[in-house]
Amino acid sequence: MTEITGNFASARTAGPHHVIDPVAFFLALIGGPVLVTAISFWLVVPVFALIIGGPLYLAVGTPVLLWRLQREVHDIFELAVLAMKAVGILTLGATLYLCLTAQEGQIPSLLTMALFALVFAALWTATFGWLYRRLCRDFFTHPIPN
Repeated sequence: MTEITGNFASARTAGPHHVIDPVAFFLALIGGPVLVTAISFWLVVPVFALIIGGPLYLAVGTPVLLWRLQREVHDIFELAVLAMKAVGILTLGATLYLCLTAQEGQIPSLLTMALFALVFAALWTATFGWLYRRLCRDFFTHPIPN
């Protein structure tokens, strides 16, 4: 029995884990979208993107970023690609839902919003990564050994 539980424990803790700086994480999580919007508010679209996509960014981005930052040191480009993958998965799920509920007429507007979501999710998450790196204290930059 010990061999079985030992295998589960080693599979769960594969690789070093990083402790996430909670203050830097939440400041960067909120600050990323707000900073992008503040810099480009004159385009008007970022303001509406923040209002429409902000809650979804927080609902989906928080667990995804928490998961990713625990695994390894973050790269801004890698975080932006991760955000785009999350938007793609959400878009596929929403498209499937629309097809199953016989609402295929909504798919063009969904894809238009998904195009904007791809751009803003990548910008917001890259800004999050930059802010998190700047705000993170030294204690949180070293991995925890297994």
